[in-house]
Amino acid sequence: MQKVLVMVFWLVGLGAFFLVGSPYMDKLFPDWARFNEIQEVHGVDNAHLYYTDLPIIQDAEAASRAAVREGMQARREAAAAKRQKAASGNDDAM
Repeated sequence: MQKVLVMVFWLVGLGAFFLVGSPYMDKLFPDWARFNEIQEVHGVDNAHLYYTDLPIIQDAEAASRAAVREGMQARREAAAAKRQKAASGNDDAM
């Protein structure tokens, strides 16, 4: 019986939070209101916030991939130049 009462307590508490408390979150927390404004500006529905099929998410992923590729290419070129410089230094010693 106690487990049932605990479960009912939690269900009532969660229901009160989501049905009564959460609609007022914008008024209580300015950052939450700004978050919602940004979603509206970009046309992001709250239900799709964590999906990867949104254009803004795909654009961000493409930009991240391009930045990583550029960084890795620069790193490879620097390593190749370092190896070439070391190899040419060894050739001069012979």
